[in-house]
This record gives sequence, C-alpha cells and structure tokens, in this order.
Amino acid sequence: MDAETIADEARSSIGWYCMSTCKALCCRKGIIRLQGKQEIAAVTQGKEEELRKERLLEDAGGEAAILHVGKRPCPSLTSDSKCSIYTNPHRPKGCANFPLYFYGNTLWAASFCPAVKTGLMDEHLKRIEELGVKVLK
Repeated sequence: MDAETIADEARSSIGWYCMSTCKALCCRKGIIRLQGKQEIAAVTQGKEEELRKERLLEDAGGEAAILHVGKRPCPSLTSDSKCSIYTNPHRPKGCANFPLYFYGNTLWAASFCPAVKTGLMDEHLKRIEELGVKVLK
C-alpha cells in the first residue's frame, strides 16, 4: 500500500470525529485557499459578492482566492457540521486533503487539527513513516 492510500484511509477514519466532536474546526477557523472560478463558486454558494464586501474573500492572484473563516464558518458548512459540497468535483483540494498534505517525500499533518492533536491518526502516520516518508506535525 502506498502513502497516499494510507493518508486517504486516515482522512476517512476521522469523519465521525470531525462532525461529532470537533464540529469541523477547519471549516470554522483559519483560511481556505480556493483555486479557480469553479471552486470559488462551489464554496461561496452565491455569496461571493457579500463575502468580498465583508473582506472575508480576497483575491490571491490569478483566479485564486482566500476565504477567511472565523467571523463566519465556510458557507458550505451545514448546521450539523457536514460539508454541503463534499461530493462536488469543485470542492477544493485543500479541503479534501485536510489534515494531511504531501510535499514530495514529506507529509505535513496539520497540528491544529484536533484529530491530529489527540493522536487519532498516529497509527496511519506511523505506517506512512515506515514507507520512508518524513512526517511533520
């Protein structure tokens, strides 16, 4: 099994935790990088202009944008902490990959993610390290 497959297993293994315990902290605090008009439209759900006026959505060069979540959660987050665009092909890759990101032969595990902090992914991260991938938290 390769590192990407194990990382996907790790991400899938915490879905219950994200919705029930963490309440999708990653969608309520921080930033979400959006690449292209389709991702922006999918995430903002018709609220693009409103979010720009409130300075919660800012251009990031080209067709990229940054959505600041904190004052408000991501517009795609439902009241029961689920992503309303989870199966949308234009869901941002950053969202799909959270909290594990590969940079070459290094895996960064987002340390502010409660599932990473509490060790829920440790078994998977150990398996990835055993494949020779450097894991950073």
